[in-house]
Amino acid sequence: MHCSEKSGRKGKFSDVESAILEEIEQNNYNSHQQIADMIQEKFGIQSFCESLGYTKFTRQIEEGICMDYKIEFFRVLDSTNAIALATAIDNVPNVRIVNFCYDKNRPGILYFASDRENRKVVEFTENSKVAFTTIPFDSSTPHVRSNNAIVLKSAFSIEDVKELFIAKVPGYDEALEAIGETLDVFEVHAKEAFVTVDFENAGTVSF
Repeated sequence: MHCSEKSGRKGKFSDVESAILEEIEQNNYNSHQQIADMIQEKFGIQSFCESLGYTKFTRQIEEGICMDYKIEFFRVLDSTNAIALATAIDNVPNVRIVNFCYDKNRPGILYFASDRENRKVVEFTENSKVAFTTIPFDSSTPHVRSNNAIVLKSAFSIEDVKELFIAKVPGYDEALEAIGETLDVFEVHAKEAFVTVDFENAGTVSF
Protein backbone atom coordinates (compact mmCIF):
# COMPACT_ATOMS: atom_id res chain seq x y z
CA MET A 1 0.00 0.00 0.00
CA HIS A 2 1.32 3.40 -0.92
CA CYS A 3 1.74 6.10 1.72
CA SER A 4 -0.92 8.19 -0.01
CA GLU A 5 -3.42 5.33 0.38
CA LYS A 6 -2.60 5.01 4.08
CA SER A 7 -2.99 8.74 4.50
CA GLY A 8 -6.34 8.65 2.72
CA ARG A 9 -7.70 5.93 4.97
CA LYS A 10 -6.45 7.71 8.05
CA GLY A 11 -8.19 10.87 6.88
CA LYS A 12 -11.49 9.03 6.34
CA PHE A 13 -11.20 7.48 9.80
CA SER A 14 -10.58 10.88 11.33
CA ASP A 15 -13.63 12.30 9.54
CA VAL A 16 -15.84 9.51 10.92
CA GLU A 17 -14.46 10.00 14.42
CA SER A 18 -15.13 13.74 14.25
CA ALA A 19 -18.65 13.17 12.95
CA ILE A 20 -19.43 10.73 15.76
CA LEU A 21 -18.13 13.11 18.40
CA GLU A 22 -20.15 15.96 16.93
CA GLU A 23 -23.32 13.83 16.96
CA ILE A 24 -22.78 12.88 20.61
CA GLU A 25 -22.12 16.43 21.71
CA GLN A 26 -25.16 17.87 19.91
CA ASN A 27 -27.72 15.30 21.04
CA ASN A 28 -28.83 13.62 24.26
CA TYR A 29 -27.61 10.05 24.52
CA ASN A 30 -28.12 8.62 28.02
CA SER A 31 -26.45 5.22 27.77
CA HIS A 32 -23.65 3.33 26.03
CA GLN A 33 -26.29 1.26 24.23
CA GLN A 34 -27.89 4.36 22.72
CA ILE A 35 -24.46 5.46 21.50
CA ALA A 36 -23.82 2.02 19.97
CA ASP A 37 -27.21 2.00 18.24
CA MET A 38 -26.66 5.49 16.83
CA ILE A 39 -23.21 4.59 15.48
CA GLN A 40 -24.50 1.46 13.81
CA GLU A 41 -27.51 3.26 12.29
CA LYS A 42 -25.76 6.41 11.07
CA PHE A 43 -22.23 5.18 10.37
CA GLY A 44 -22.64 1.45 9.72
CA ILE A 45 -20.20 0.50 12.47
CA GLN A 46 -21.47 -2.38 14.56
CA SER A 47 -18.72 -2.58 17.16
CA PHE A 48 -17.31 0.89 17.49
CA CYS A 49 -14.68 0.11 20.13
CA GLU A 50 -13.17 -2.64 17.97
CA SER A 51 -13.60 -0.74 14.71
CA LEU A 52 -12.21 2.57 15.90
CA GLY A 53 -9.61 1.28 18.32
CA TYR A 54 -8.41 3.15 21.40
CA THR A 55 -8.59 6.70 20.08
CA LYS A 56 -9.60 10.09 21.40
CA PHE A 57 -13.19 8.92 20.79
CA THR A 58 -13.00 5.83 22.98
CA ARG A 59 -11.09 7.74 25.65
CA GLN A 60 -13.89 10.29 25.77
CA ILE A 61 -16.41 7.46 25.98
CA GLU A 62 -14.59 6.11 29.04
CA GLU A 63 -14.13 9.54 30.59
CA GLY A 64 -17.82 10.37 30.59
CA ILE A 65 -19.23 11.76 27.35
CA CYS A 66 -21.42 8.66 27.23
CA MET A 67 -22.06 8.27 30.95
CA ASP A 68 -25.52 7.11 31.94
CA TYR A 69 -27.10 10.29 33.27
CA LYS A 70 -30.05 8.45 34.76
CA ILE A 71 -27.61 6.69 37.06
CA GLU A 72 -26.09 10.06 37.89
CA PHE A 73 -29.60 11.48 38.41
CA PHE A 74 -30.28 9.00 41.21
CA ARG A 75 -26.77 9.38 42.58
CA VAL A 76 -27.37 13.11 43.04
CA LEU A 77 -30.79 12.51 44.63
CA ASP A 78 -29.15 10.14 47.09
CA SER A 79 -26.59 12.76 48.05
CA THR A 80 -29.03 15.36 49.39
CA ASN A 81 -32.50 15.69 50.91
CA ALA A 82 -33.45 19.25 49.94
CA ILE A 83 -34.56 21.09 46.84
CA ALA A 84 -35.22 24.74 46.08
CA LEU A 85 -38.75 24.73 44.64
CA ALA A 86 -39.81 27.73 42.56
CA THR A 87 -43.32 28.85 41.64
CA ALA A 88 -44.69 31.93 39.87
CA ILE A 89 -48.06 33.66 40.21
CA ASP A 90 -48.91 36.67 38.02
CA ASN A 91 -45.26 36.79 36.89
CA VAL A 92 -44.08 37.09 40.49
CA PRO A 93 -41.61 34.29 41.32
CA ASN A 94 -41.31 32.64 44.70
CA VAL A 95 -38.86 30.00 45.89
CA ARG A 96 -38.58 27.95 49.05
CA ILE A 97 -36.46 25.08 50.32
CA VAL A 98 -38.25 21.81 51.07
CA ASN A 99 -37.12 18.37 52.10
CA PHE A 100 -37.89 15.65 49.62
CA CYS A 101 -37.79 11.91 49.16
CA TYR A 102 -38.35 9.65 46.19
CA ASP A 103 -39.23 6.10 45.20
CA LYS A 104 -36.96 4.49 42.60
CA ASN A 105 -39.99 2.61 41.29
CA ARG A 106 -41.48 5.98 40.24
CA PRO A 107 -38.59 7.76 38.49
CA GLY A 108 -39.03 11.44 37.77
CA ILE A 109 -41.23 12.03 40.81
CA LEU A 110 -40.17 13.72 44.04
CA TYR A 111 -42.31 13.82 47.19
CA PHE A 112 -42.45 16.61 49.70
CA ALA A 113 -44.85 17.47 52.49
CA SER A 114 -46.42 20.78 53.41
CA ASP A 115 -48.84 22.17 55.94
CA ARG A 116 -52.09 22.19 54.02
CA GLU A 117 -52.72 25.78 55.10
CA ASN A 118 -49.38 27.05 53.80
CA ARG A 119 -49.37 29.81 51.18
CA LYS A 120 -47.46 27.67 48.69
CA VAL A 121 -50.37 25.24 48.52
CA VAL A 122 -52.51 28.06 47.14
CA GLU A 123 -49.78 28.86 44.63
CA PHE A 124 -49.72 25.24 43.45
CA THR A 125 -53.45 25.44 42.80
CA GLU A 126 -53.15 28.66 40.80
CA ASN A 127 -50.15 27.52 38.76
CA SER A 128 -48.90 23.94 38.89
CA LYS A 129 -45.83 24.62 36.73
CA VAL A 130 -42.68 24.68 38.85
CA ALA A 131 -38.91 24.59 38.64
CA PHE A 132 -36.47 23.08 41.10
CA THR A 133 -32.84 22.38 41.79
CA THR A 134 -31.32 20.03 44.32
CA ILE A 135 -29.22 21.63 47.05
CA PRO A 136 -25.85 19.95 47.70
CA PHE A 137 -24.94 19.24 51.31
CA ASP A 138 -21.50 20.72 50.75
CA SER A 139 -19.72 22.87 48.18
CA SER A 140 -19.62 20.09 45.58
CA THR A 141 -20.90 20.65 42.05
CA PRO A 142 -23.31 17.76 41.31
CA HIS A 143 -26.95 18.79 41.16
CA VAL A 144 -30.19 18.09 39.33
CA ARG A 145 -32.47 20.84 38.08
CA SER A 146 -35.61 21.12 35.97
CA ASN A 147 -37.75 23.92 34.62
CA ASN A 148 -40.15 21.45 33.04
CA ALA A 149 -42.06 20.09 36.02
CA ILE A 150 -45.47 20.25 37.61
CA VAL A 151 -46.60 19.88 41.21
CA LEU A 152 -49.78 18.19 42.34
CA LYS A 153 -51.33 16.90 45.52
CA SER A 154 -50.45 13.23 45.95
CA ALA A 155 -52.94 10.42 46.35
CA PHE A 156 -50.60 9.15 49.08
CA SER A 157 -50.97 10.25 52.67
CA ILE A 158 -48.02 11.14 54.86
CA GLU A 159 -48.51 7.76 56.51
CA ASP A 160 -48.10 6.04 53.15
CA VAL A 161 -44.69 7.57 52.45
CA LYS A 162 -43.38 8.33 55.93
CA GLU A 163 -40.73 5.58 55.78
CA LEU A 164 -39.23 7.19 52.67
CA PHE A 165 -39.02 10.54 54.48
CA ILE A 166 -37.64 9.06 57.70
CA ALA A 167 -34.94 7.17 55.81
CA LYS A 168 -33.85 10.30 53.96
CA VAL A 169 -34.34 13.19 56.40
CA PRO A 170 -32.76 12.93 59.88
CA GLY A 171 -35.25 13.74 62.62
CA TYR A 172 -38.26 13.53 60.34
CA ASP A 173 -39.95 11.01 62.63
CA GLU A 174 -39.96 13.61 65.39
CA ALA A 175 -41.44 16.20 63.05
CA LEU A 176 -44.19 13.79 62.07
CA GLU A 177 -45.07 13.19 65.70
CA ALA A 178 -45.37 16.93 66.25
CA ILE A 179 -47.16 18.12 63.08
CA GLY A 180 -47.91 15.04 61.00
CA GLU A 181 -51.67 15.54 61.15
CA THR A 182 -51.36 18.94 59.42
CA LEU A 183 -49.32 17.69 56.48
CA ASP A 184 -50.34 16.81 52.97
CA VAL A 185 -48.05 15.08 50.50
CA PHE A 186 -47.26 16.68 47.15
CA GLU A 187 -45.51 15.32 44.08
CA VAL A 188 -43.15 17.07 41.70
CA HIS A 189 -43.34 15.41 38.29
CA ALA A 190 -40.37 16.21 36.06
CA LYS A 191 -40.75 15.39 32.37
CA GLU A 192 -37.05 15.97 32.00
CA ALA A 193 -34.17 17.08 34.18
CA PHE A 194 -30.68 18.40 33.63
CA VAL A 195 -27.96 16.57 35.55
CA THR A 196 -24.67 18.34 36.25
CA VAL A 197 -21.99 15.91 37.39
CA ASP A 198 -19.02 18.26 37.25
CA PHE A 199 -17.73 21.17 35.18
CA GLU A 200 -17.17 18.92 32.15
CA ASN A 201 -20.01 16.37 32.33
CA ALA A 202 -23.71 17.25 32.18
CA GLY A 203 -26.71 15.88 30.35
CA THR A 204 -30.48 15.66 30.15
CA VAL A 205 -32.65 12.75 31.26
CA SER A 206 -36.30 12.24 30.29
CA PHE A 207 -39.08 10.35 32.05
